[in-house]
Amino acid sequence: MVKPSAAQLAVAELEVYAVLHRVSADLGEQIAVHSAVDGEIEVEGVIDSDARRMQIRDAIAGIPYAKAEIESISEATAHRDVNLPRSTLATLVESNPPLLAERIKHSFPDANQRSKFVNASMFLCQDDSAHAWALNKLADRYTPQNLALLSADENFKLHGILADHIAALRGDVGHLQRQLGPLPDYDLETSTASAVTGDLLSASGASL
Repeated sequence: MVKPSAAQLAVAELEVYAVLHRVSADLGEQIAVHSAVDGEIEVEGVIDSDARRMQIRDAIAGIPYAKAEIESISEATAHRDVNLPRSTLATLVESNPPLLAERIKHSFPDANQRSKFVNASMFLCQDDSAHAWALNKLADRYTPQNLALLSADENFKLHGILADHIAALRGDVGHLQRQLGPLPDYDLETSTASAVTGDLLSASGASL
């Protein structure tokens, strides 16, 4: 078998990222994409369910020079320790939790309303962090040298993936601004998604 060229591998790798994006498998699951020693693009991962594992493997099947080594947790634990690093989507930061807890309690006196508010806000923060994580991964991978290996059409495809994540980020931030609107003096503009998540987790423990 003739070893693929750098340009062929770059095309295959981009197609892998594209299909992972298509099935929302680029948002923090235990999946790693790298060049294997045999000159192919290898996709490794440990996935929670057999159905999800098959979905990802089927998505990658047929991509030239790409192979999938996707296992379920039960498969992985059967023959080796699961030691792939789990992606950290949010670093919890305590930023004055008693104050935020009081704000939430004041704005949402009913415990059920407070619970719904915290859960909805945390979902937006976590989704925001997942898309930011995916963007960082792509930014790290696609240096100017790697971009030079891609054709104009392939660069357009990559830009489409980036645009999807940016649009999702903007949507989440907009929803989060409206979600946190009832809280007096909470400045989302100067708060990161991880800091907001930490505030909400602390507040949920203190006030729910």
